[in-house]
Amino acid sequence: MRVSIEDIVIDKKRIRRNTGDLTTLMQSMKKHGLLQPIIITDSDYTLLAGYRRLTAAKNLGWTEIDVRTVRADSKLERLEIEIDENEARKNFDFEELSQAKTRREKLSRPSLFRRIINFFKKVLFG
Repeated sequence: MRVSIEDIVIDKKRIRRNTGDLTTLMQSMKKHGLLQPIIITDSDYTLLAGYRRLTAAKNLGWTEIDVRTVRADSKLERLEIEIDENEARKNFDFEELSQAKTRREKLSRPSLFRRIINFFKKVLFG
């Protein structure tokens, strides 16, 4: 579901206030779009999760954003969702991040043999 960014309510008591550096996030959103929708309440479109993504979207000049709506009627439910979204996820550990960077480097620079194969695939199959 997409909604107008202007319709999203930011609760003044939300925990996340510091967005940090949004440069990398904005570059990703510009290149790939929004990979994870932000989370808002179904009743009044109050933001529950995705403050950094929402701020990045605003900075990119977007007028609409993908959202997932959830029912969260109480202040406690809303706070728990905000906390869980930020605490429950797990970033890559050092080994995983190193492996990802190595694979990306390899894929972005295919071998001469792979480039020749890709060339013939294009020529033969369009």
